Formats: sequence, structure tokens, C-alpha cells
Amino acid sequence: MELRKDMKFPLPGLNRVTNIFLVNLSVADLLVTLFCMPVQIAKSVTLLWYFGEVMCKTVNFLQGVAVASSVFTITAMSVDRYLAITQSLRQPWIPSRRGACGLLVGLWLVAFAIFAPLLAVATVERERVPSLFKTKNESVRITGINNLI
Repeated sequence: MELRKDMKFPLPGLNRVTNIFLVNLSVADLLVTLFCMPVQIAKSVTLLWYFGEVMCKTVNFLQGVAVASSVFTITAMSVDRYLAITQSLRQPWIPSRRGACGLLVGLWLVAFAIFAPLLAVATVERERVPSLFKTKNESVRITGINNLI
């Protein structure tokens, strides 16, 4: 691979707008995978919320932002490809890296703004959850205990 002197972008593989979009999509998906999925799996298995109020707000907010960012990025990629195909005969569609990065920053800001109300609304409530216990004579007894849901 030969380095060109006119290349100013620090990572040579990211010099195409499509690659910038793909990296952004990967970051959004990694956010869901690393922060949201483990907590949601634990909640689904135990049916209880053990992580407290701050994590409740944070996980729900990050999950919404990451999903919205993924959808917005895929939409931006589709529009970019559409313009590249339909405008190719008239004048070549050559989007800039700077424009793509600015668009992605704007998309993330819109995603943050859309899901910001979750930070104020999401709460953890205490509810009585029935529990099953076996007694000595192998009968089942149902009792109510307070758990977080």
C-alpha cells in the first residue's frame, strides 16, 4: 500500500464516506452490545431489577440513543447511495468526509434530544412479587415479598 502525500485523513481505510458511516454504525451497535444487552439479559432472566435508579435511567437512555443512531445512520447511508446513483450522469455525487462527520454528529445530537425525556421519566418501583416455596411435606406455599421490578 502506497501512502499518498495529499492524504490528510489519519486512518487511510476511513477516507471514504461510506466507511465513515459504517464505523459510526459499528459504534452504535457496540454501545448496545456492551452496555444494554447484559443488563437486559439479567433483567429478563431474574424478572427483577437489581441495578438501581441510575442504571435504570442510563441503560434505557443509551439503548434508545444507540438504536436511533443506527436507524439514522442507515438512512443517511441510503440517501448517500441514492444520490450517488441518480446524480452520476448529471454531475458526480462526491460527498465530503467533513460533511459526513458533521451529519453524523447532528444525527447523534438528534438521538440524544429524542431520548432525553427518558432520563427524567424512568424510575424503579417496588412491587410485591409472589414467591413459591416447597414445605417439608412437599406442598407448595405462595408468599409475597417485596422486590424491585
